[in-house]
Amino acid sequence: MIKLGLILSLITSSSFALTTQECETQFIELGRGLTKAQIDPGCYNLAQENAQKISSWKLDGSSFEIFTVKNAIINKNINTEKIMLLSGEKSTLTDIIALDYNNARNEIFVLENNTGEIKSFSNYLYGNIAPARVLRTEQLIGTIDIAVNDKYIFAYNKRENNILVYQIEANYRVRSELQKIDLVTTYHDIPETVSSIHIEADEIILTHNDDEIEPTKIKIELN
Repeated sequence: MIKLGLILSLITSSSFALTTQECETQFIELGRGLTKAQIDPGCYNLAQENAQKISSWKLDGSSFEIFTVKNAIINKNINTEKIMLLSGEKSTLTDIIALDYNNARNEIFVLENNTGEIKSFSNYLYGNIAPARVLRTEQLIGTIDIAVNDKYIFAYNKRENNILVYQIEANYRVRSELQKIDLVTTYHDIPETVSSIHIEADEIILTHNDDEIEPTKIKIELN
């Protein structure tokens, strides 16, 4: 598959030690000041080393990993070690704390800290681009992790100890009758020990911050 956008080669060493803040500054300049995204290669290594969550999948015989650092989404082809970078002013990315990938739709979903905004991007397009959709609602404030399947977005709100479910097409940036931002359902009374969620088949898997606690499974019973 040919992907549109910017393709960079991963270099495994950097001439000096970089900080996350320095890389944030470089990433935001993508498409605004830096031509051909002359980002220090060390920023990609730093992003991978500090990634809180990595989404992996296989496509056309190649293996890929997506990880994030604050205001950038980085897609690495494991076979070729090529990097695709999504960042810049148009992306509106500021402080990503979680991500997930939907293979059927070939879309990346990321969660912004503080605001709880969930932004989706096509995995065909990279560079300084705007999100395809943005889910914004006050109910999402306090969300710390997200998971998606082919139909729904699952948002784990740590503050309220619940999991909020929205349609995957939800987008507050369109006319109100097209937004689809109403809640589909809510899973209440999520244990306080839960630290992350992911989807396996027709179940939500809750991982706890105590390794001695077995993952909790919630059956997804939605149309």
